[in-house]
Parts: sequence; C-alpha cells; structure tokens
Amino acid sequence: MFKMTSDRSRPGRMLAIAAAFALGATACGSGDTNDVAADASSAGVANNFCDAVADLGVGLDEGATPASSAADAAAALELMPKDAPDFAIAYFNAVSDSTRLAASSASDSADGVEADSAWANGPHLQVSAFLGSQCPGQQYTALASFQGMVSMGMSMQSSETGQAATIPTTDTDTSESPSTTLANSGSTDETSDDLAAQTGSAVRTDLSDGGQSVVYSMTEFSVGPAFASNADQYEIFDSAAEGTNQSWVVVEINGETLANITTSYTADAFFLVDPNGQTMNAEQFNDRFGESVYDLGFNGKENKSAFALFNTPNPVTDLTGWQIQILIGDSIPAFIPLSGESAPAYVPIGLEPGPGGSTTGPNLWEACTSLYDIEVVEANIGIEATYNNRLNRSRIGERFVTIEVDVTNSTEDANNLPCGDGAASGLEEQHLRLVVDGRTTSTEDLAFVVIEQGTTEAVWVSYIIPSDATDLQLIGAEETEVFATWSIDIPALPGE
Repeated sequence: MFKMTSDRSRPGRMLAIAAAFALGATACGSGDTNDVAADASSAGVANNFCDAVADLGVGLDEGATPASSAADAAAALELMPKDAPDFAIAYFNAVSDSTRLAASSASDSADGVEADSAWANGPHLQVSAFLGSQCPGQQYTALASFQGMVSMGMSMQSSETGQAATIPTTDTDTSESPSTTLANSGSTDETSDDLAAQTGSAVRTDLSDGGQSVVYSMTEFSVGPAFASNADQYEIFDSAAEGTNQSWVVVEINGETLANITTSYTADAFFLVDPNGQTMNAEQFNDRFGESVYDLGFNGKENKSAFALFNTPNPVTDLTGWQIQILIGDSIPAFIPLSGESAPAYVPIGLEPGPGGSTTGPNLWEACTSLYDIEVVEANIGIEATYNNRLNRSRIGERFVTIEVDVTNSTEDANNLPCGDGAASGLEEQHLRLVVDGRTTSTEDLAFVVIEQGTTEAVWVSYIIPSDATDLQLIGAEETEVFATWSIDIPALPGE
C-alpha cells in the first residue's frame, strides 16, 4: 500500500524519474495550453493545469506531507482540461483519492487500498503522453519531477507485484541497480517493462496476439502478434536496445495467395489507422531476425510473412479500435482490425439472370449475317475482376459488373456459302454492351472466342461502373436487343 514518506534521496529520485520517462516526458513537444482551465480556488500558486502537475510532481519527489500532496492533486484535478480523455481523469482521481486518504490516516482502509491500486495499476505511459500533449516541453519536461506522480504510481505498482520498489541513488560507488528483465527479451510482465524504463532499456509492450484477416486481390492477409517499443527503428528487435523518445507499433503481417498468381506488396501498401482515423504508413518490413525485407513477394500459391514497423506520435498501450489498412494507389482499401473479430468478408452483389435473346452482326462472307443466341447465366457486382490477363481491383467510387453468358452460334448457311463457319470467330464487343444509367459502355475484355456453328460457349465479360449507378441493361448490337435489366443499390465500403 502507498505510504507518504519524507526521507527519499532527492538526487537519486530525480535521476530515476528522468530515466523512467525518457519515452514520455522528452517526447512532450510544445503542446498548447490555451484550452486549459485557468484559476481555481484550490490551486494555490498554480494557475493552470501544467503548473499544478509540476507542483504535484515536485512535492512527491521531495517527500511532501500527505496533506500538501492531496491539495496539489486536488488542484491538478480541478484544473484538468475540459476535453481530457477518460483515462486521464480516472488516473488523477485515483491520485487525489490516494493522497487524500493518506492525509486523513485512512490509507489502511479498504478505500485506501482500492485508491492506491487504481493509481498503481493505471495507464502510466498513456498519462505520460497526455501530459506531453498538454504542457510546453521547454518549461516542464526539462524538470524530471514534472512527472513524479506517474513515477510514484509505477513504483507503487512494482511494490504490489513483488518487484523491488527502491530507486537506486547516485551518491555511492558501491550501490547496484536492481536487476531487470529486458522487455525485448519477450517478457509480457508489465512490471519488467516499467523497471526497464527506469534503467534506460527499451520498453516492449505486447499488445495483441492477432489472428484477424482480410482478402485483398486474391491474397489473404492476417495479422500476427503486435507490440509497442520505444527502441530506435533499427534496434527494435535487439534485446539490448536502449530506450529513446521514439514510439513504434510492430505488427506481424502474414500473406497467402489464394490462386496461382504472381504478385508483390511493399511496406508502402500498409497503414496503421488509429481510432480517430489518423493513418501512419509502414516505414519498412523486417523479418523475425530484425533484418530489413524489401517486400512480400508471391510466385504462385504460397505463404509469406514480415513485420511492419509503424512510427506513432505517442506510445500505444491498447489496440482497441486500431486497424491495418491495405491500399495500393486509388483502389478500394481493405481493413484488418487489430482487436476483436475480423471484419466480414466482402460478398459480391448477385444479379438475377435476364431473359436473354439474340443479336446479329457481320460475317466473314459479305452475303451472310451472323446470328448469336445469348443466355444470361450469372451476373454480379464486385470489387475484383480478372481481365487483360491480370487480376484487377476496383478504384474508389467504382465497381465491376461481371456477367457470364452462354453464346450459341445459330447462323444458317445461305447462298451456297458456309455462313456458320464465317460466324465462328466473329463475336465482338458490340454484341455484348452494358447501358449504365442511360450511357452505353463496352466490355473491358472480350477474348477471341471461336464458336462453331450449332455449338454453345461460355463467355465472361466485365464492365466498370460508377458505385452510385442505379440502372443497368445488357444489350446486343441493337438498342432493342435487351438481354437483362437490373435496378441496383450499391452500398459504400470502408475507406470510400
């Protein structure tokens, strides 16, 4: 349980706090305090939130009385920015409760134990980043005790979990720092992470086991384990890395091609998206040994994996609401949630087959007319289609209409000419056109089709339509040759 004392060694305490918050305090930048509430009756000499936090930190660092620290905590809570996140409000409430109960000699009560635990087990790194976003870097982050409140909570947490809470001092050559398990060794113990921060080692925080997936251009991508680190970009996988003011989220990306295709993906195609929609492009791919990997390349049906490194503005301790976005050029993106279940797989919109009909066209013999009977077998609206010998993904604001038709060469011989043979390879784009909201368009790819007289061949055709289209007609060479009519309503997809 937390006990206010006044016999701490100030030099050693300040050194420990400075090391503990190299990640948070030195990354504070130059936050704007214009929106911070000003005067408050309980604030004493503090006239804004950051002053109050500084007073509280100094008091805890120098062993102020419980009553003094309780007043400082109340002042900081009263001057809290109006738009402060819930986790910060809860954290400062816990500090205020703990110091107040200690001042009233009620720290041994059930309420005191609960308040101490709420402070000790609070989101220390998130609060540290919150302070950095609110308070000017030059004025406060140079003072190690500015974040004494957070450091005290981490020491309390260490005591609760059985770790040594003693902070090493620098006034003796014979003292030794307590041993610490490096976070990058793979430990999931949050206490070892906190102590690693105090000794200046890089902090690794395991965030997720992964398992979520999505399909993008016939490649199924899934995410594996994800962790946060404050190591240097090129030392993230080094178990002896030193802590820096950088913040990284590392996510294992696994890919499996679902067909015999050749394709590749560089780190530029992967983005980390926070709950507010802010995106961060992957800086690079690494293999599991920490070596840089140029891309995820697939040659046929196979599996590949790599770790994507994302530089984040602040330390990340929880991936709730975070996603991986896969985006190449202006194509429709795909998203993989980093917590919870996978997003539902995209299902093409099925269209009912039409009545079909017949269409005519030119023949190899000028005296003959080709005749083709058209049966609409299947049609759908999707975001991927294969044509021109490649797999294509729709651009944002567009969709593919893919239609399968059975075409029968019904041409009859005439004038002693083999008119049926003259029509065997004469099926052209003009025989299968799509009218989109009154505008006629041709297929993107109609392969060379040989249809012997009296036989039927299956033909696939694809069209690009706007995603806000409402009416479609499949027609032949003449406007009156209507094979199918559809009224459609296409929903928007994430990222559009």
